[in-house]
Amino acid sequence: MKLIVTADDYGMSPGVNEGIERCIKSGIVTSTNVMMNMPYYSSAIEVKRKYPHISFGLHWTVSCGKPLSDPKNVSTLVDANGNFFSPSIFVEKMKHKKINLTELTQELILQYDEYVRLFGEPEYWNTHQNVHVNLYAFDFFFTLALQLNIKKMRYHKKVWIKPKNNLKNSLKFNFMENLKLVVLNSWKRKMIHKGVKSPNGLATFIDSKESFIKMDFGDRMISNNIDVVELVIHPATKIDSIFQGSLTNRRVSEFSVFSKFQMKQYLEKYFELTSYKSI
Repeated sequence: MKLIVTADDYGMSPGVNEGIERCIKSGIVTSTNVMMNMPYYSSAIEVKRKYPHISFGLHWTVSCGKPLSDPKNVSTLVDANGNFFSPSIFVEKMKHKKINLTELTQELILQYDEYVRLFGEPEYWNTHQNVHVNLYAFDFFFTLALQLNIKKMRYHKKVWIKPKNNLKNSLKFNFMENLKLVVLNSWKRKMIHKGVKSPNGLATFIDSKESFIKMDFGDRMISNNIDVVELVIHPATKIDSIFQGSLTNRRVSEFSVFSKFQMKQYLEKYFELTSYKSI
């Protein structure tokens, strides 16, 4: 099985950037994506030059920080202080058609254009806090990415990692996961029809209390003959941004593990490390 190790959120802060760069240097992180509305994205130019084998993608952001657009021109995307709404508010507004799609298109294209100006065409796209992964936003983001000829993206089907102990999932959990799978499979068919490529899914623990900071999950992945799996991490060397959110402490823990050569050795026992370039 091939494994893409993706570090999200490049550009968020110096601590996040340093964490990602050092995990790339360790040989573990094979892919990263850039937040074009954050203050520190431009240093990715040097990282891309130094590590040409790494995949670089566009991390569209409309739920954190300020827009590249003048806030007055994207008033349905921002609050009274000119900041993007939270993910839950954004999705709720999309649901009730309170987001002006012309404004949303303008902002996303500005982020895309700035990415292209600095780094060239993105190899793939996704969204910060996965705001496109819902019934009210997916088609919009997917169609815009196609129009911009970005033909690779993340696929959010779970590739489960079995729990270490017997864990009985509730009927509600199983029902919800099966319901999500119906939607994800319909999106996958649409991706295939349009020639969009992706990994086969995301490495995810069945037991939500577990994390990737322990080297004990490689032989527990339920593969079902899956070819390429993506493992998403959010490393940072320090807590230095209000935008690090609920992942704040986990970011530092993930950096401490995914910057170590021992983790590379562990992963290579079970996987062939690859990037979006191979799909």
